[in-house]
Amino acid sequence: MERKPLITMLEDIRCWAMQRLWMQKQNGLSWDLDICPSIRREIEDLKELQRFWVPYVSGYKEFEVFSGNERYVVDLNQRACGCRSWQLTGIPCVHAISAISSLNLDVEAFVSNSYTKASFLSSYEYNIHPLNDNSEWPHVEGLHTILPPLKRRLPGRPCVKRKRDQAERELSGHTRHTVSRADIPLRCTICHQIVHNKATCPSKPTPAPTTACPSHSTPDSSTSGPSHVKNAPVKKAPVKKAPMKKVLVKKGPVKRSPMKKVPLNDAGRVRKFSERITEIGIQKNVKVKEGTGCSQDKPVTLE
Repeated sequence: MERKPLITMLEDIRCWAMQRLWMQKQNGLSWDLDICPSIRREIEDLKELQRFWVPYVSGYKEFEVFSGNERYVVDLNQRACGCRSWQLTGIPCVHAISAISSLNLDVEAFVSNSYTKASFLSSYEYNIHPLNDNSEWPHVEGLHTILPPLKRRLPGRPCVKRKRDQAERELSGHTRHTVSRADIPLRCTICHQIVHNKATCPSKPTPAPTTACPSHSTPDSSTSGPSHVKNAPVKKAPVKKAPMKKVLVKKGPVKRSPMKKVPLNDAGRVRKFSERITEIGIQKNVKVKEGTGCSQDKPVTLE
């Protein structure tokens, strides 16, 4: 439909809307109840969930419906619920259905009038009248005929609308060497002719034959000797290199720090600082192998 002209597309839309209005009107007349079938099915699904909600009566058609920790206020006089679903959609919610069922009332009586059969039929009351072909339309004088817009020439080379097939090119004598893909004749860059290009130009210069080096030539079959003998290696001139001068470096004696002697104890380990004896001969508290320590009564002499 989107590829059709504007008037043709509008005529198709008018015919589709004309048929839909009639079919929807006949569908509404076949209903046996006052509520639309889709709304009736939704109410039946909510009636199965209303058994989980317990209504508490507060006043005349006022209830407090709860389930677990959830509680909502339902007012049947104003047709309102605390969840605000009844006010938005016009269909009683599960809380309102629980309160209505406790009073043994009909739930469909509390549905909005927008979902009734009479409201549905009033939407499709009028129909679209059929029309004749445009050749039968009345002619109105004094109206200007609308002409198509002028064709503008865009800057640059115009684009090619169609490409020739291979059979058409062969019949016209053009090949891929004479005509491009856009059916534009090629011009040779050597002789500047339109019949061919430089790949098939007759005046194309032939490349000079290259002569092979006799030292690198392959052995001929007429020559004697085995064919697997390698060619003689090419002798290269020797390259003279300047002699390298040796530089003598004088190495002096390496000075090393003298090793300090560390006194050892009887067990052969290094003595701690607390176990050593200074130069002036001050005696420290040193433990003996037997486990007894020194005291003023039992001095220990160190050898």
